Amino acid sequence: RSSDLFMDEKFVMTFGMRNAGQTFQRFMDEILRDLDFIYVFLDDALIASNSPEEHLEHLRIVFSRFKQYGICLNPAKCVLGVESLEFLGYHVSSAGTSPLPDRVRSLLDAAPPKTYAQLRSFLGTINYYRRFINHAAEQQAALHSALSSCRMQDDINWTPALSESFESCRSGLAQAALLAHPRSDCPLLLRVDASQTAIGSVLEQVHGGKAEPIGFFSRKLSPAETRYSTYDRELLAIYS
Repeated sequence: RSSDLFMDEKFVMTFGMRNAGQTFQRFMDEILRDLDFIYVFLDDALIASNSPEEHLEHLRIVFSRFKQYGICLNPAKCVLGVESLEFLGYHVSSAGTSPLPDRVRSLLDAAPPKTYAQLRSFLGTINYYRRFINHAAEQQAALHSALSSCRMQDDINWTPALSESFESCRSGLAQAALLAHPRSDCPLLLRVDASQTAIGSVLEQVHGGKAEPIGFFSRKLSPAETRYSTYDRELLAIYS
């Protein structure tokens, strides 16, 4: 609208503005900050409940909050009252979170990358699910070395070591773990490991007498870090 100072004030979030995403995310965080059962990323919202009755109450609260702040929903894009669903590229259920089967299948069926762009795309896609994969850094080490040693316009010089690394990445993705939802009432365990080239860890929670993985971490060691003792490399894994 136009004011007396001839300034334009928008009533909706406009497309194309550089800070539109950050502004909208901050707005959603502010209006839903006190609700611990809803997870929001921009215009995607996930409401988690323990029972159908509780879910209806959660929906009532969220819809009332959206109405209060003038947020409109598209019913055709809403999924309500289900036990599992796809959310931000993951399959989410009461048991936990896992990679989408269709995306995993497409990566498992992919041919070995032949160019710089194809290899970078493969690593970028598989790293979206990195926290589900144990020892991901060690599996990908040869592929990252090949990526850093060639130029963007070059083809990849495919070697047996790269083939082994590529198959190891696909095998790791095929065995991706189901990650449990964190529970505030469960004790936590941190397990770490270190090799000559990489460090890794897994954060677990103990629930029902069993250790459930919450997330995996791994990264390649720098040349200086490879000279650390085993004890120091494992300490580095804890610190990292």
